[in-house]
Amino acid sequence: MNIEPVVYDFRTRLRWTSQKKGVLSCDGKPDLHVACAPEFGGHPQVWTPEDMFVGSVELCTMTTFLYLAEKMHLKIKSYNSDAVGKAKMSEGTLRYVKIEIRPVVK
Repeated sequence: MNIEPVVYDFRTRLRWTSQKKGVLSCDGKPDLHVACAPEFGGHPQVWTPEDMFVGSVELCTMTTFLYLAEKMHLKIKSYNSDAVGKAKMSEGTLRYVKIEIRPVVK
């Protein structure tokens, strides 16, 4: 029996608007204004790839926790977290060396 893995497609579109900014789109979801980080000549009030990377790890942690809590029949009143990603420039490459997530679960 040959079982093929399920393949999922996640599609986005990116449109450059000005300077180092753009709009990230996905069907059925609100647009997200994006730019490079201020540390690299970007814009401080706009989501950056670095923000989204740390946020993705934080979101994955929350959804995994909620999945496991549901499987264990735990009743959750609230889940909040803060996350800090530490990135280091080394030999011309930005590398994350640590992502710390601090959840508070009730």
